[in-house]
Amino acid sequence: MEGVDGEEELAGPSRLPPLMKWLAGGAVVAALAIIGAQLASGAGFGADRARAGPDPSASAGPHVAQWPSADGACGSGLLPIVLSAPMPPNATELRVLLGGDQLRKVDLDSGAATVVPGVDPKSGQSVTQLRGASPTYAVLSGCDPLTNLGLVRVGTGAPAAVPTTGLLRNVISVTGQAWAVLGGGNAITGRLRSLDDANTVQTPRGFTPLGIIGSHYVGEQLQVGPLAGEDLPTVQMRDLRNGDASTRLGRGQVIAVTPTGVLWFPTCPNAVRIACTLVFQPLAPPGPARSIPLPPGRMPTARGVVSPDGGRVAFTLQRAAQDSRYPSDAAPTDVAVLATSSGSITIVPGVELPIAPVPGLAFSDNGWLVLALNNGRTIRLLTWRPGLARPFESAMVHAAANGRPPLVVLPSGS
Repeated sequence: MEGVDGEEELAGPSRLPPLMKWLAGGAVVAALAIIGAQLASGAGFGADRARAGPDPSASAGPHVAQWPSADGACGSGLLPIVLSAPMPPNATELRVLLGGDQLRKVDLDSGAATVVPGVDPKSGQSVTQLRGASPTYAVLSGCDPLTNLGLVRVGTGAPAAVPTTGLLRNVISVTGQAWAVLGGGNAITGRLRSLDDANTVQTPRGFTPLGIIGSHYVGEQLQVGPLAGEDLPTVQMRDLRNGDASTRLGRGQVIAVTPTGVLWFPTCPNAVRIACTLVFQPLAPPGPARSIPLPPGRMPTARGVVSPDGGRVAFTLQRAAQDSRYPSDAAPTDVAVLATSSGSITIVPGVELPIAPVPGLAFSDNGWLVLALNNGRTIRLLTWRPGLARPFESAMVHAAANGRPPLVVLPSGS
């Protein structure tokens, strides 16, 4: 099961309320200003190879960043800090497709990485999204996150370009379905186009589709017209047959869409000081909402991904305590795994991350969580499951990713 559009962060790097302004349709409304605030040099999404950790001897004032940073695919960026264990032989039996400057197939146990022929990003382009496992849809983009430049289907046989009419915003998928999100904005409607049978559904102005549940699609509805960008979106479910809104959950931001419901983050204007909540709303079949309290000061920072059985969601969670190593004394993030049945949250140990770039995340069907960390001109691949004191780390892949390194876990035997 895919997550939602993980390229969008939900919170800024400072300990201010996370009143994110979204990229809704075609309108850029002050979103993702977090990168400029992370590094005084005006950082981009990329990053380079991490040192073992920040230099303890470096002189530090209250606002001197000691967090490791370096140049990457789209400018300077912050690096992950990881305490991992070497990958044991045949530990996971997993292979993944990994995006970046090329599309690669990686054997996590051996570390062998091979370029998938036929995708061929042009100069200045990267594989920035991967959706679905059989087939997989690869989105090609430049450093501008609003400029998706191509769509390629990768499966049996040679990769094939998929023509799209209109500006490609995103691809969303569930088992057996994949939909292209096309056009849309504050002033014009958008479209959802099935990549399986070319069925097309018109979406409202200001609406961002983020997932599919049965015969409905779920997303966020921003205000349109003169008030565009003045408030958080409304989480809604709409009918794929006619676009009618059947369920409005409230103002907030979608974290993940599962096969049966939506995990979302209601507005929490004093998130720095109080305990906010996540909400899991069952929708197929409908059921009572479950509130999941977060520790005071902690908040999600990006959209998450869902396990194949729909029972777990992985996403990034900002720490409550400020960190003097981090730019502007803000707080880094952890990777959290939430069980949708109980609401319990487990933090993946040994991984400290900047708010951006966001890690690539994917679950396997045998219990592993795979993390792809943007390390500038390389990508670090980790695997973890409950019970491990620290994640296993595969061989570093020499690839430059534009922001979040996208990945999908391939079916056994692929």
